[in-house]
Amino acid sequence: AFLAEGTDLLISLNQNLLRLEKDQQNKDLINELFRIVHTLKGMSATMGFEKITKLSHELENMLDKTRKDLSLLTPDIIELLFEGATRLEKLFDEIKTESKPEAKKQDLSEQKLETVRINVELLDKLVNLTGELVIGNARLKNMASSYNNDDLSRFLDGFNRTIIDLQNMVLSARIVPVDNTFNRFPRMIRDLAREQEKEINFILEGKEIGLDRIILEEINEPLIHLLRNAVSHGIEKPEERILKGKNRTGSISLSAKRERGYVVISVKDDGKGIDPNNIINTAVKLKFITQEESLKLTPREAIMLITKPGFSTADSTTLVSGRGVGMDVVKTRIESCGGTLNIESEPEKGSIFILRLPLTLAIIQALLVTVEKEIYAIPFLSVKETLIINKQHISPDKKFVNINSEN
Repeated sequence: AFLAEGTDLLISLNQNLLRLEKDQQNKDLINELFRIVHTLKGMSATMGFEKITKLSHELENMLDKTRKDLSLLTPDIIELLFEGATRLEKLFDEIKTESKPEAKKQDLSEQKLETVRINVELLDKLVNLTGELVIGNARLKNMASSYNNDDLSRFLDGFNRTIIDLQNMVLSARIVPVDNTFNRFPRMIRDLAREQEKEINFILEGKEIGLDRIILEEINEPLIHLLRNAVSHGIEKPEERILKGKNRTGSISLSAKRERGYVVISVKDDGKGIDPNNIINTAVKLKFITQEESLKLTPREAIMLITKPGFSTADSTTLVSGRGVGMDVVKTRIESCGGTLNIESEPEKGSIFILRLPLTLAIIQALLVTVEKEIYAIPFLSVKETLIINKQHISPDKKFVNINSEN
């Protein structure tokens, strides 16, 4: 409970520091920051984490002085506050890695909570058991159909609705808002931009959209990679953007939206974009494709070459990977969640990386197909269309011919 509440407070700390950096005369923000570090100090003192207590106390003193005299809030002081937030995050990470952190035993009050934290393993077992109920109910309905009993049919219809409601309730417990992940990135973008002397406006959209907890954890690292690339190799420095006739401040957006049974997450920037010709030339040089094959590629197919293992257009290795470096890992991680990665880019106008992810992997509806004595289940999300195949559509060598999808 301490780690969970502390993590939420650290996210709020970073968010308010980012706002304060842009609005340094906002006393309400300073008061809110003071409240956060004061709460962290009290919590850590109760638990016996002395390092966090001491650091929180130092930040509290610093904020107390600045809220009494706003002229003391200089860029150097704001930078110190950011450094303090970073140190707090590292101290929390140390506690998370310890199996038995030392803590003082304290009596806790019978506080009334609106939510409870459920063990992940227990939640997964509930999902599995619900799935077994769904399957068992379907088998029961098939068996009962041969009896022509109206009472039994009505009972099973009502029972089926109850199971569906139960299934939806259990699945909703696995769904968490993407802002749990998205809120970590503004601070990262801010630090990278300062480090590389760039001006960036970072936009978050659709933070209220929900996604399966497991999927959200899996895409965290791919999103970090895409955002770092957008800062380092997408957005140009202010003077370069001005020469190109662009706004000196670059723009990066991270958005989420719902589409049918999918959640679409996009990373978009208005930077230098990706040149398909440059990708093709590099691919030929690295022998990923032949010169003849390169002539047949569309611009989109050329850009997707950056997802090939080992492909890179970077001239040298840096602390931040170049556009294309590690994109194979991004693509593989997304596909392992049942999703897809699409890349759209135009030179000098920017790029957009589109992650299309299933809402959940817990229970997937499937199309049952019988082949002789075998029954196969194909996920509905993978089905584009169904066709009626007659004998005249099958050649002697058992290959499909003359299939008209309109029929």
